[in-house]
Amino acid sequence: MTIPDVKAYEPYGPNSQSLTEVLIDLKETIATIPAYPAVAQFNAIAAATVTQGAALCMYPGGLVQNARNSGDFQEANVIGFALNSALAGEEVDVAMAGIFPTSGLSPGRIYYLGNAGGSITATPPTVAGGADYLVRVGEAVSTGELAVQIEPPIRIDPPTLIGQSEFTTPGLQSWTVPLGVTSVSVVCVGGGGGGGNWTLGLQGGAGGGLGYINNYAVTPGDVITIRVGGGGNGGGQGTNGQDGGTSYFVNLVTCRGGGGEGGEQRNPTSIGGDFIGDGGGTGGGGTIAFNGGGSGGGGGAGGYSGDGGNGANNVGNGGSAGAGGAGGGGGGASTSGDNGAGGGGGVGIYGEGASGARGASGTNVGTGGGGGSAGIAGATGQSNTTDGVNQGGGGGLYGGGGGCSQSSGDGGGGAVRIIWPGNVRQFPSTRTADE
Repeated sequence: MTIPDVKAYEPYGPNSQSLTEVLIDLKETIATIPAYPAVAQFNAIAAATVTQGAALCMYPGGLVQNARNSGDFQEANVIGFALNSALAGEEVDVAMAGIFPTSGLSPGRIYYLGNAGGSITATPPTVAGGADYLVRVGEAVSTGELAVQIEPPIRIDPPTLIGQSEFTTPGLQSWTVPLGVTSVSVVCVGGGGGGGNWTLGLQGGAGGGLGYINNYAVTPGDVITIRVGGGGNGGGQGTNGQDGGTSYFVNLVTCRGGGGEGGEQRNPTSIGGDFIGDGGGTGGGGTIAFNGGGSGGGGGAGGYSGDGGNGANNVGNGGSAGAGGAGGGGGGASTSGDNGAGGGGGVGIYGEGASGARGASGTNVGTGGGGGSAGIAGATGQSNTTDGVNQGGGGGLYGGGGGCSQSSGDGGGGAVRIIWPGNVRQFPSTRTADE
């Protein structure tokens, strides 16, 4: 700045009058000097275009660039404000302290580094707003003046989020990773197969498989594909049972529980669903009736550390309980004309528990296999119902195979359940209940 010339006077005399004249001249001279804020500053070279008033940070090589709160520590480490605009390679004056001239401020408010272009904001940045660091840069003393008070960046750590989400409706779905969630654990149960052809196969449907993965890395905001396998429809006289659908998380090779086969004329059992993951179990097979006549029970869903039980045949042979928290196989029904076999037991999705018991075979009906890990038991078959049609028991939730009869039971539907954080909540049984 230019300081006006002091008035030219003759030398003052050695008396009180001369002292008075000196003071008057000094006062008049000071009054003509414009008031400028005191700002500590230095000169630097811009690494990229900067605008006047932007908050700046250091760039490799001793250059400066616009600062932001959503980058790394260096980008959030404010060193001052641009006193002038500059293109890349041009000189820029950087104010480090003092009263900085700007505009649009709210007097008395604290200001923080914004998330783009060297901006500042009176609203404290948050993780929800995309910030990684909280950086206080000063306080507004007027609408056009900021008292520069730069503080070191403080890392904003998102809160440790605890949660879960489950999917039980068949079909393709999507899940958006919540903010702050970086790892998950997942269990997938495939749909059970429908009970089979009473005329030709006499075979129950197989149980769905169960697979789980732990501590799977995810990124907040990502959209992940999920598929829930439906239970296969039961067949009847002259109709085979349908296969159950496969359930998966992300894709078929990350984590899945395969669908159980529908009952047909397979010997000796329909094949249970497989699994992919850190652990799990295959579904139990649906057994074919012995020497014709009667009906075979459905297979149990796979468990967390063992396989589902096989369904029993019409004379009570071949049935088994589940293992490792799996569902038990359904009981068979005898060779008499009126009969319905039991459905296989399903499996729960809240972590490993007790395994399901084998269903009992009977003269006219077989009872359903027990549910594993708090899953739903398979339904008991029905003999000579009000419409005169024998009914196979439906498979239990989740993933039990349907029992065979004139009107065979449907397989139990599959499911997918996600829990987080995955580094501390893990299948088969570490904090797997809802929290």
